[in-house]
Amino acid sequence: MGVTIGIRREDKNRWERRVPLAPGDVAALRAAHDLEFVVQPSPIRVFADAEYAEAGARVEEDLSRAGIVVAVKEIPLELLRERTTYLFFSHTVKGQRYNMPLLQRILDLGATLIDYERIVNEQNRRLIFFSLHAGYAGMVETLGALGRRLEAQGRATALADLRPAHEYGELDAMKAHLREVGARLAAAAGDEPPLVVGLAGYGNVAAGCREMLACLPAREVAVADLSSEAERPAREAGPLLAVTFREEHMVEPRSSEAQFVLQDTTTSARRTTAASSSVTCRTWTCSSTPSTGTRPTRAWSRGAGPRPPGAAVASRGCRSSATSAATSREPLS
Repeated sequence: MGVTIGIRREDKNRWERRVPLAPGDVAALRAAHDLEFVVQPSPIRVFADAEYAEAGARVEEDLSRAGIVVAVKEIPLELLRERTTYLFFSHTVKGQRYNMPLLQRILDLGATLIDYERIVNEQNRRLIFFSLHAGYAGMVETLGALGRRLEAQGRATALADLRPAHEYGELDAMKAHLREVGARLAAAAGDEPPLVVGLAGYGNVAAGCREMLACLPAREVAVADLSSEAERPAREAGPLLAVTFREEHMVEPRSSEAQFVLQDTTTSARRTTAASSSVTCRTWTCSSTPSTGTRPTRAWSRGAGPRPPGAAVASRGCRSSATSAATSREPLS
């Protein structure tokens, strides 16, 4: 008999539906290799227990026979076993203090940890991440929150009908509803100013946000044109404007002759843990900047300068930043 791989039931959060391997993955791995799978039962996992059984896995509580255990989030210390290989997001690779006991326990047991964050390509770029799905969910959550806030302030929009991301079940269903909402926004566009969606970043989370925005009548505008475009009526400018703020848009030059050099800002940020708070921002937006450790992430950026016209609208919906993973029928990618 070959290696037995165990798939944990996620229990860090009671609403956690994700799983590291889909039933199709289990079937493909069993067909290509001498592998057995044991899956802990779960009443809320996005894939039903029966789907794993149909793929050839055993569905049972006991994972003690598994030499390899895969999960999504951290495994409780008391459940770790000797001479076992674990794959999950341990949140230890950056030296996170709150999870140092977890890392120490794995060392003490002589177990092996393969952290998804350290599965990288030749360019040292991560191959396994949820940030794209965080963009999917975060964009829908943010737009829905904006719609409900506008409704409470007397401005009804179709955005208020957007549901929490986890209620859609599948990504295609969420996109279909976005397209329906987008059609209603376009039909209702009148003399009111357009709504402005600001993205502070261009990484995987931002890519997920843009994929959702592509389902809506959102028009991309340059930062330099935002003020004038946001003053036009929605029937002319469109119901939604999207603008991307890069690093150079989030700092203020010390002199008119100064030129923005990204390397200078990242080098300076490493010199002090408080460097991010010293940046004078000129924008109000929800941030999805890639996590490089050198600039704020998932931050509510409120600048010392005046808000650009139209950006105030974007600020209404951006406190719900893109941090939660979308529930979809897609395996990790």
